[in-house]
Amino acid sequence: MNCFTNTLNMQLFALVLFSLLMFGIAYAMLINWLGDRKEGYTSLLVVFGVLITLAGVAFLSPFAALLVAAAFIASGIPMIVGNVLGYIIRRERAIQDHRIMAARSIDRIDHDDFTPRPFEESTGG
Repeated sequence: MNCFTNTLNMQLFALVLFSLLMFGIAYAMLINWLGDRKEGYTSLLVVFGVLITLAGVAFLSPFAALLVAAAFIASGIPMIVGNVLGYIIRRERAIQDHRIMAARSIDRIDHDDFTPRPFEESTGG
């Protein structure tokens, strides 16, 4: 089915594009607001944005939306897996680095001259 067969469908097309534009603006503001908090989840945020876009396309042509969704799934899964695994690896390395630094700090404290001194009574002068 051609979505441009009459004026009503052209209006639907314009409405879908305008709605996607408004979503894009609001979503960009959200992503900017998240800042570093989105680390490790960037690919999932992209997926959400793509799904909203596909929903808009589905209003115009469900078949086209399914076709493009299949293409995005095929090309996007490796990116998502790589992004999540990379985040997990970086996070584990950071945790390990913190553990090593903590162990070195404790080791330094144990080896410094922190031996208790015997109690000396004051002679009271």
